[in-house]
Amino acid sequence: MGLELLPAAVEAARRTEGLPANVSFECGDAQTFPLNPGAFDAIFSRFGMMFFARPADALSNLR
Repeated sequence: MGLELLPAAVEAARRTEGLPANVSFECGDAQTFPLNPGAFDAIFSRFGMMFFARPADALSNLR
């Protein structure tokens, strides 16, 4: 699952052709988006860290 704050970016990602069936995109804030514990093998943020209003909250939620 890809998590993105901007709705336009989510819609663009959803239009990407050739993605595997298990790839999805959701619109939400990493600080508050409800994530299921243990549902992911890995999580990474390429450049998102600089945009988190509360980095500790975002990282705690992602953990």
